[in-house]
Amino acid sequence: MRAWVRKILRRQVPAESIPEVRQEIATTLEAAQRSARAVARLGLRLDQVESKLEGGFADLRAQLSTFRSNGVPASRPPFELLFDAADLLDEAARLSASPGHAAGLAGIRERLERFLFEAGLQRVAQVDGPVDPLRFRVVGREDGGARPRVIRAAILDGERLVREGEIVLEREREEATT
Repeated sequence: MRAWVRKILRRQVPAESIPEVRQEIATTLEAAQRSARAVARLGLRLDQVESKLEGGFADLRAQLSTFRSNGVPASRPPFELLFDAADLLDEAARLSASPGHAAGLAGIRERLERFLFEAGLQRVAQVDGPVDPLRFRVVGREDGGARPRVIRAAILDGERLVREGEIVLEREREEATT
């Protein structure tokens, strides 16, 4: 940065405009320092969030190994909170105005899904084609939307259903007009 400033100052500038140029350089340097500090603060916050997230996953893995060693099936109540958290992350990503935020939330959800997969559980959060009534229960209808919207994902342990999913279907045209 200083080399850049020196290069600018070495240019031949008329004597009467030197104070103006110096003021512009000082303003530019101040803006660069502020942005560098802001980037450093954001980097620290990101590191803090990352370490908390990794610490949380380490705790979950420790609990999982404890449950397995005690003979408690992995699909029992401790995982209900993870199932609900993944559903909330889906909804937050869907409603997010920023594509960057939506991608970040989806990344966290994918990590949760990987953890659940390691525990032998599969999260079914998309319905492609006809709705499987053995996995999903219809809880409502809404206008708009080309395909069913999953409110609560179905959870499978192999082929066994652990938690029934909930979906909202598109309101049929004749229903929407009456």
